[in-house]
Amino acid sequence: MQKYRKIIIFSFHIKFFIFSRYQNDIKMKEKILFSEQQKLLPIWVWIILDIPLFCIPAYFLWGVVRQIFLGIPFDDNSMSNKELIVTFLVIFIPILLSFIFVVSMKLETTITNNGISFRFYPIHFSFKFYSWEEIENAYVREYSPIREFGGWGIKGSRDGIKAFNMSGNKGLQVDLKTGKRFLIGTKKKNEMEYAVMKAKQYYKETQF
Repeated sequence: MQKYRKIIIFSFHIKFFIFSRYQNDIKMKEKILFSEQQKLLPIWVWIILDIPLFCIPAYFLWGVVRQIFLGIPFDDNSMSNKELIVTFLVIFIPILLSFIFVVSMKLETTITNNGISFRFYPIHFSFKFYSWEEIENAYVREYSPIREFGGWGIKGSRDGIKAFNMSGNKGLQVDLKTGKRFLIGTKKKNEMEYAVMKAKQYYKETQF
């Protein structure tokens, strides 16, 4: 009888241990509390702004079509077909690449109960993630982009704070336990403040 009692008690402890681990897994399951994607300008605005710039390669492209396909010399100096194509590509490719770079630029931020992740694409291809265990403090504040960081983009301040911002004057400052500090710009100040508050609550609950 004593033997069976020990077996029952042991099985009860095993079940309790599994249940506790299951509860912790549920608590630590990632929950997205905030997500934001910022861009400098809509793509149609960039197209309008860059029309004058694309007129230069368009002029040489028309020259390629005229000289190669229509048999009409491009100019009085009569550039060879090869020279004309190379000139077009040398002008067009850098303009196209710079256009793609600027248009694709975006700042993505995600706040979960597990931590904060962000990336400044295409400078950062992968997300930078910081768990709440690594974070000493995180709070949303107003700042002066010009006075503190000298503008927008990826900038550093005299205080050693690195900023990642697209526009505006509001952002999430994160102070790590290592002493590193950075600021992520946002256009959703209230939503971000609420998400940070909820994330901190989730983190505190999992510590018990």
